[in-house]
Amino acid sequence: MAADQLRSSAKPGSCSAVYSAQEIRAHSSPQDLWMTIHGKVYDVTNFAPEHPGGVEVLLDCGGVDASEAFDDVAHSDLAREMLEPYFIGYAETAAKTSSEPTVASDPEKNGLAKCSSRRKDMLRDRRRQRTAVLVLTGVAFTCVLVVMALQKIQWVSLVHR
Repeated sequence: MAADQLRSSAKPGSCSAVYSAQEIRAHSSPQDLWMTIHGKVYDVTNFAPEHPGGVEVLLDCGGVDASEAFDDVAHSDLAREMLEPYFIGYAETAAKTSSEPTVASDPEKNGLAKCSSRRKDMLRDRRRQRTAVLVLTGVAFTCVLVVMALQKIQWVSLVHR
């Protein structure tokens, strides 16, 4: 069955609905937020405020294929299950005969590059934060050792007087 036939026979939001990349891109605002993950379309408008990673992460990937960003974070099976109530249909495949670029073929136009770039920036920032915490922990531990050594030296000098 062709995508147009599926679309015309499916009710909006039904699990058999098929959406074009253009239709999905039209839903990228905080009040109307859709995204595609592995060919499935999700309306995450109501979930966005509850997202553990923050609303901005979802907004950056709104209206585009967020599969790469979703996989980069290595979501758990529970996170995948949490998506199911928001499933509204399928993304039209790249096999369509239209000359319109698909989400996968034109990342600059549809925002995927922005989504991936933002995700990479966030991951880099998290690594920097972890490194900073490790360095500060090392400095604090070294300070404790120095204080203990100085106290021991002072104690030894008092005992040997």
